[in-house]
Amino acid sequence: MSALESSPRLADAGRSVTECERKPVGCRAALDAGTDPVVVAGWITETEARRKVEQMRLDQAIAKVPKRLTGEEIAAMATEHGDLRKLLHSADPQDKADVYEQLGLMTRPKKN
Repeated sequence: MSALESSPRLADAGRSVTECERKPVGCRAALDAGTDPVVVAGWITETEARRKVEQMRLDQAIAKVPKRLTGEEIAAMATEHGDLRKLLHSADPQDKADVYEQLGLMTRPKKN
């Protein structure tokens, strides 16, 4: 399931953008049917302004979706920080706690 499908807010914004992108096709049909070009130009201007607002809304909603790491990114992090893991293994418990706090991590309670 994509991020767009998993969030009603994202899906709604995506539908709004798609709707705005489809409207110019109707405008062309209206022109072909003899509608005043000035009126159609106004519709297109309104639709483009709405599309920009909806695209910004969609971009903001997408930015709030947590990014999943790829397998390669996870492997690179593990390799890059392997020495840190070794250092923490033998570090003083208070030092470990300080590092975990700086990283925004919590330690698990030890099992007896």
